Amino acid sequence: MKQFQFEYDEVDLFTQKLLDFKKKCDADSMKASLFQIYSEVLDANVIRKVCDTIERIFPETPYMGCSTSGNIIDCELSNDITVVCTVFELPSTQLKLFQYDLSKEPVDTITQTIVSESQQNPWVKAIEMFFTIPEESTTRFCDGLKDLRDDIQVFGGVSCSDDITSDDCCVFSKANEISKHSIIILFYGGDDFHVDSIKVTGWKPLGRKFHVTKSNGSILQELDGIPAYDVYHKYLNIQNDENFFYNTLEFPLFYEHNDTTILRTPVASNADGSITITSEIEIVSDVPISYG
Repeated sequence: MKQFQFEYDEVDLFTQKLLDFKKKCDADSMKASLFQIYSEVLDANVIRKVCDTIERIFPETPYMGCSTSGNIIDCELSNDITVVCTVFELPSTQLKLFQYDLSKEPVDTITQTIVSESQQNPWVKAIEMFFTIPEESTTRFCDGLKDLRDDIQVFGGVSCSDDITSDDCCVFSKANEISKHSIIILFYGGDDFHVDSIKVTGWKPLGRKFHVTKSNGSILQELDGIPAYDVYHKYLNIQNDENFFYNTLEFPLFYEHNDTTILRTPVASNADGSITITSEIEIVSDVPISYG
């Protein structure tokens, strides 16, 4: 496969970039292709212009996108809106795009539908997901995908915004409109399609492990029998103030679950000394603070 990257400046320049790109591509090569849009801009009107331009010039090509806190091309920061076109070399490659509204459909229904769709499409080799920031723990969502075939690779991430302390974010695709409460699912596959996913955490444990003695879902209440916030305060001198999220972002908990390493980042401190983390954590766990 090949990837082509475009920086969006304004609609006329972007239109010309895509028209020039289309001249270089033959129709057959674009039969198995995909546009992915990454936008620091949350203005729906601007995002819609990007999507409309792609759809006008490449009407048969699927696209999907999300808001971000920054974009990179060739190891350097790129424009506020960056578009990547992936062109697969073999016409046997298949793609299928879905978008589900998390505010209208229960998580269990969505995951059951994803599993069912994968069973109806045995060519599926990989599933990519773009989430908006979930209002609840993502644990139920992950558990709901346990019936996927073992050979299907699953990967993806959560959309965000330039203000990483904000829940303001969005996803969008050819399958549906711009949404602040949705998940995009993309199936990849085909007889000649092969994929491996590799997980790299990049984080190292610091010091000793703490035992989770009290938690309730994504609310971590106690470590070693003391309020979880007190551990961050004692060992890292992090204050319980408006900068808590910024200061703890570099120091997530290093959590072992199902033979894999998961990071649980504190996102808020609470009046009772508990901290809210990004997803659930089991009481039986031993977790060190990590640094990366």
